[in-house]
Amino acid sequence: MFVILLCFALSAAQQPPEWELCNTGPCECYYQNLGWSNEVICEDVSIEEIFLWQFFPPNLDRLVLDNNGMNSFPPNFFFTKRLDNLKRLEITSNPLLDLQASDFITAPYLQELRIYDSELSELPEDLLMHIRNLQRLTLTFNSKLISLPSSLLYGLENLTSISIGSNHALKEIPKRFLWGPNHPLFVSFTGSRVLTSDGIPYDLVPNGDALVHFVLTGHTNVTVFKNTWLRYVNNPHSLTLYLFSNNLQFIERGAFDGIKSRVGQILLDRNDLSAEGIPHDIFDSIADVDRPVPIDLTNNPRLTEMPAACQIEGVTCTI
Repeated sequence: MFVILLCFALSAAQQPPEWELCNTGPCECYYQNLGWSNEVICEDVSIEEIFLWQFFPPNLDRLVLDNNGMNSFPPNFFFTKRLDNLKRLEITSNPLLDLQASDFITAPYLQELRIYDSELSELPEDLLMHIRNLQRLTLTFNSKLISLPSSLLYGLENLTSISIGSNHALKEIPKRFLWGPNHPLFVSFTGSRVLTSDGIPYDLVPNGDALVHFVLTGHTNVTVFKNTWLRYVNNPHSLTLYLFSNNLQFIERGAFDGIKSRVGQILLDRNDLSAEGIPHDIFDSIADVDRPVPIDLTNNPRLTEMPAACQIEGVTCTI
């Protein structure tokens, strides 16, 4: 125990002066947290206090703004607080009503943006236009978010992870929504109570040459998996499809024919599929005799026997 305390004391003593100054503010400052990341966590501190009293070191990597009573950013927040080198920003449990592209104009190196549990009902079309280095975008548990602009991701060629999750009022995924990112690796749409199959665009993933994980789960009104959604998926690695916990009753014939990647697994459990809703040749194009593809069909109450689609070499189904 003494050794641990001594190491901690030595580490604290080695903090650069700007990180010692950071520690005098109302937020928690962590220099080289876990040995690599410089982080500031502003939890249960008002945005006014942060704006007035918190010093942010110039080599800050990650900033978390959690429960700060923030409806919008103070004017010129990133410029005034010298956050121009910031790489990761998480805005959590704030009553955000307004975000503008100008908020991020002086944070050009931002690589990750997470907005969790806000009051936002819509987003400006140009919101992300100044953060062209963005690699990961997460919009989750924003219960009043009813729409997404079709141009939100335009110009974000380096964006590899898109997670739109548990925004329960989200009505649709706009056409051309994923046209901006050149090589997405992770695409996730989860947990809307009003999204239907018709609310998902014809050509959902137009640039799928790097796609590794595709997630479409938790949509109680998505009843049909359409054969146009995954027409251009051709990465050199294994692809996993997470399609569980919807209300899928029917998979359109040819739904997986556009996938040229090796499929590692398809999770179709906790849906409402029946033998009639699974075309007999639906898995033919992805079957792999050398490495059979696991298909999880458990907890589909109307599926009482192994469907004909599973009775081929190259797939192993569980019901």
